[in-house]
Amino acid sequence: MERLTKELLISKLNEIIKISKEAIPGESWSEKNYLYELPRKWELSRIIIKNDKILGYIDSFWLRNLQDFCEKFNSQCEIL
Repeated sequence: MERLTKELLISKLNEIIKISKEAIPGESWSEKNYLYELPRKWELSRIIIKNDKILGYIDSFWLRNLQDFCEKFNSQCEIL
């Protein structure tokens, strides 16, 4: 797992968009959505690449939602 930098995101954007469309049917983010700046976005976002293929990724938007979920339901979640 490595940090998902802005440069890496841009270079893999088409593949990331394709993965998102397959994972969440009906949900369609554009390049603008992925490049939207958020606090600590590039510090917290991660990607897993093996043999030049993306196996998974998570950005700070989803991490924040996971953290909110854990706090709401008093779950013990370990984020990064």
